[in-house]
Amino acid sequence: MFLINDQPIQQVTSQKYLGIILDAQLDFSLQAEYAAGKAKRASAKVSTLYDGREDIPVQTGISLYKTLVCPHMEYVIPVWAAMSSGDLCKLEKVQAQCLRQIIGAKAHSSTVAIEVITGIVPVRIRIRELCCREYLRIKVKDQNHILRQLLQETFRVSLRFCPLEYFRIMSKQLERALDGCVLEREFSVSSSSILGNINIYKTAVVTHGSVKSQSKTKEEKDKDCAEVNTFVQLHSGSQYSFSQMGQYTVVLLGAVPVLQFFFFSP
Repeated sequence: MFLINDQPIQQVTSQKYLGIILDAQLDFSLQAEYAAGKAKRASAKVSTLYDGREDIPVQTGISLYKTLVCPHMEYVIPVWAAMSSGDLCKLEKVQAQCLRQIIGAKAHSSTVAIEVITGIVPVRIRIRELCCREYLRIKVKDQNHILRQLLQETFRVSLRFCPLEYFRIMSKQLERALDGCVLEREFSVSSSSILGNINIYKTAVVTHGSVKSQSKTKEEKDKDCAEVNTFVQLHSGSQYSFSQMGQYTVVLLGAVPVLQFFFFSP
């Protein structure tokens, strides 16, 4: 028994963390079943729209599938892509069933033909694509980044992969294609650095809360702009400049193309 602050730690066979179900064997079978179940329920909702209706374009159904069903199956899938073939078939079955219902195909219709008609990438290829994207995202990070270090130290035991090792294996073809290429390092720009390098000559408040600027008088618009300008001047160069500005949508016009910042309510 393990204790934290003299309190016993409950021993479990699985745990959901950040939307991923982790199991003791780390084979992600529970996660695959969970994702397939959520995708199947979302697929059923899409299918009800087509029951008895012939005026809905197929492209609309495909868009609904990509919007409502795919996110459940693809949620951080590079992490749990090292699932078994049987678990992968569950995802393929959900995709095939939903696409059949969308285009009105028979139950015995070829899955390959349906994917060609709808333009949907097969699940296995889609997983490889997402793994390659994640691999490339890690490769452009700094050499001392923790993910770069873990990627170099990752390993497998027989046919059991840890997540990083699996999508490194899935990205071998991409790695060979990039041989001799120089990848630019990841580069990010903060709002404070943008404001520190330009001269703002006009501030236009688009919305204040739920009230649009068009419905306000000139005096009210000038008051909103003055409040925003005061805030920008007081917090210029601060990393948390906009975290406190929770009720405006502002367009700043400076020496570069229009920069738009959205301030959401806390």
